[in-house]
Amino acid sequence: MDKLTIKQLCAKLSASELLIAFEEQYRESAYKNMAFEDRLRDLLQAQYDANNVKRRARMGQQAHLRWPDATIEDCFKRHSAHRRLLADILMEFDWVGRNENIVITGKTGVGKTHLACAIANAAMNKGITVLFKRFYNLLLELVAVENEMNLKRFRNKLNRTNIVILDDWGLAPLCDRERHLLFEFIESRECKASLIITSQYDTKDWYGAFQDHTLADSVLDRIVSYAHVIKLEGESARCIAREGEDNE
Repeated sequence: MDKLTIKQLCAKLSASELLIAFEEQYRESAYKNMAFEDRLRDLLQAQYDANNVKRRARMGQQAHLRWPDATIEDCFKRHSAHRRLLADILMEFDWVGRNENIVITGKTGVGKTHLACAIANAAMNKGITVLFKRFYNLLLELVAVENEMNLKRFRNKLNRTNIVILDDWGLAPLCDRERHLLFEFIESRECKASLIITSQYDTKDWYGAFQDHTLADSVLDRIVSYAHVIKLEGESARCIAREGEDNE
């Protein structure tokens, strides 16, 4: 098989990195003494690595994270009190395999959303799919798709994602329709996929938004019973940054 044919086949297979590696092997004399299997392995590894980079970039775009550059290393420094729990969560992401959840609470500015995004980035590095949603935006979307008779399709799309982040779970009263749509969404993910929820409020305070104790019990039991809870404390990063500017 001549070199031109190999180039054409690589183009048809969208194997551009394999072609680059092949051309390097073709030029460099050091490869001539390598076993065929070793050269083939290097070619395939080059394409495999390139595919992973592209897949990771695509996952990042589809996740719509609020803080796409958040890293867990920064969170280890900032939230040192939770270093051991974070290490356990991030070790192998077994909690995702067990369809468990993470709840991150703390007052405004302590880094809840940043931490959620950092965990999400670490998850995507391991091939775990993620989608970021503001809590109240999700409620609006659920109402809208129900009006359009597309609720089941929308929910199925969400549930194909390994981790859905619900950011800024609040205490504003939910109407009857929102309560039931939220319950159905949470129920549809129970024991099937994971959630990361951030909130300014402790989970015991979430009941008030439902105005229906039975339904609140049903929703919160499905979340908290399978959750790792991280309670962040400290000063708001925004306030600290402003104070630093004032002192300069």
